[in-house]
Amino acid sequence: MADPRAGRWELLDAKNSLLILMDYQASMFKWVASGDNSIIKIAARGAAKAASTLGIPVVLSSIHPESNGPFIPEIAALFPDQKLFSRKILSFDAFDDRATWNAVKKTGRRKIVVSGLG
Repeated sequence: MADPRAGRWELLDAKNSLLILMDYQASMFKWVASGDNSIIKIAARGAAKAASTLGIPVVLSSIHPESNGPFIPEIAALFPDQKLFSRKILSFDAFDDRATWNAVKKTGRRKIVVSGLG
């Protein structure tokens, strides 16, 4: 008999997860009131570096870079060949952007770790 919990409680690992980093842009930091911006940058860079080291797919998404600035270089530099999805739509939900959502689906991963500003 199959275990009814099989797969439901599967822990995150490098083979079943992906990391999406959203809206790490200079102007977006002014809206963050939950912590020190430099600590948030260090933590986000640490997560990105860990994902890179472990071979975990990473999706980078920004919102309207023309007015919010580029994705912060501390993270973008870790993924020089990575496409950065720039949302043009007026939505803070990165998954409203078809290209971003398709990039997530393309990984085939079902465990999504989300980190972002906004």
